[in-house]
Amino acid sequence: MEKQDELKKLIEVCEKEIKEDIVDLGIFTGYPGLALYYFEKYNLFNDEEAFEKFEYYLDKSLNGLQEDKVFSLCSGSVGIYYLIFYLTKNKYFEEPVEESFEEFPEYADDLLEYYAGKRNFDYLHGFMGVLFLCLELYSFSSDDAFKEKIKDRIITVVHLLKSLSVPVEEDKIAWISKGLYSKVEGFSFGFAHGIPSIISLLSHVYTAGIERKTIKDMLDRSYNFLRSVQGDYDGSSFPNFITVREGERIATDSSRLAWCYGDLSVGIAMLHYGKALGNEESISEAEKILLKTTEREHGKTGVVDVFLCHGSSGLIMMYNYLHRVTGHEAYKKAADFWTHDTLTMGSHPETGMRTWLGSEGWIEQDTILEGRTGLLLQLYAVTHKNYKNPLEKLFLLDHEH
Repeated sequence: MEKQDELKKLIEVCEKEIKEDIVDLGIFTGYPGLALYYFEKYNLFNDEEAFEKFEYYLDKSLNGLQEDKVFSLCSGSVGIYYLIFYLTKNKYFEEPVEESFEEFPEYADDLLEYYAGKRNFDYLHGFMGVLFLCLELYSFSSDDAFKEKIKDRIITVVHLLKSLSVPVEEDKIAWISKGLYSKVEGFSFGFAHGIPSIISLLSHVYTAGIERKTIKDMLDRSYNFLRSVQGDYDGSSFPNFITVREGERIATDSSRLAWCYGDLSVGIAMLHYGKALGNEESISEAEKILLKTTEREHGKTGVVDVFLCHGSSGLIMMYNYLHRVTGHEAYKKAADFWTHDTLTMGSHPETGMRTWLGSEGWIEQDTILEGRTGLLLQLYAVTHKNYKNPLEKLFLLDHEH
């Protein structure tokens, strides 16, 4: 069977198995993610049933703003606001973004104060998600007064990050994360929760021309920190996490090949930094790190499911992005390899359509982050030449506007 036929068969299986048993309110794990998926499916296939489901989950999402119990991009109100922005940008909502987000700057102030009190910069669950949305609004809007309000909130985040940075040595800084499921503290090397998201988004702020002197200093010193950590961790260039306990640093032995943690996140963040500031050394080092990931033995990748967060389709998305921006054939070969791996894992019903959550075992999900809808959007991108996965931006890969 030709690969395209196999992919279409896997798509049909995924579409039929969607159960829509979601209760969260964020874009990565909730109703807004389902709404975004069905909106894209409708536009791609002119599927009227998909449009009905899109409107249903849009209503569920908008109603969720009234609850306002969880605030994050991943699972709460910031994720709902991102859906509103996305639909405005793609001309579903007719009113200007400045009208839809008229009250957002003041709401952002409350969120930033809340997350600052918890010292929570996490991209999925903290104030870096707020920064991401502010950057999208700032880049999209043409209203000077609105842009100035959003810019003020971006500047607030920049100075929050400066205040939370930890001097490692004279020319190095980093940021300490708390483990999601424990009280362990340390340095996290991934887009989902750690330093790469900070470097990537600050590079975006720098490109926008905001607080450049302060940002350059932070970026240069955090890049120096990454280079000081870089080494050989059982085939990886970076660990997933370095625990900091009583002044001692303990690194994980290796890192997985994934979006959420590891070398791909670090390498792409370094690429963003190098391009934004014209740092050729960073671009060169990023390429070495990223190309090395294409050579890793499958058994050392840690890939056991097909979804975006830490599975094979997330690697397809990342390597396709890298091939597009660099033109390097090694990334195309890697994307093809992980497409084949996705087909292989997807052919096993007992695990193929489930995500591995460690102690919880194999779990069925329909979320963007760890479920069928995120996988399907990436498979649509693979099978439709002119369709670009809109999740590349949400997953901090694509900074184009």
